[in-house]
Amino acid sequence: MTRKSNPLPEFPANPLTGTSRRTFLKTAACVTLGSLVSQQGFSAAIESNDGIVLVVAPDDEIAISPPAVWAIAELKTALEAKGSSVRTAARLSEAGADEFIVLIAGMGSPVAREILAQATDPAPREPESLCIMLGKADGRPVLLAAGTDATGLMYALTELADRVSCLATSR
Repeated sequence: MTRKSNPLPEFPANPLTGTSRRTFLKTAACVTLGSLVSQQGFSAAIESNDGIVLVVAPDDEIAISPPAVWAIAELKTALEAKGSSVRTAARLSEAGADEFIVLIAGMGSPVAREILAQATDPAPREPESLCIMLGKADGRPVLLAAGTDATGLMYALTELADRVSCLATSR
């Protein structure tokens, strides 16, 4: 008797996003794994007294959108509540040599594309998608918090703020 294989059923794409459940889960797994790796460098920066600089390019429409500006304030508040010294800057070159850089950008910005090109997996392109990853920009290590749109960037920043709030520090 020959047994037929029973492949997993294909789920239809979400009519709003055009993304299938399988694609969503694969993307979510990549984001989760990337954020776990990036969290190690981020938590070390929070524990140190070197300071954190949030770099937001004033010409990046996604990064200066109202949802992103609100989420930047939430991240800054969470970091300061943990005792971190936090400031904002408009360019990477304004960051001090001993400061940890969080680069806040839309995924289409030139500096975000430079960092995303270093990844082994492609960045998501669907609306409201986010990316949190460690990379290098201008030869310096940075933590990229990016979104495909203002909502995606807001999600990336509030995810970081939540992780900071949940982080146990020795201070």
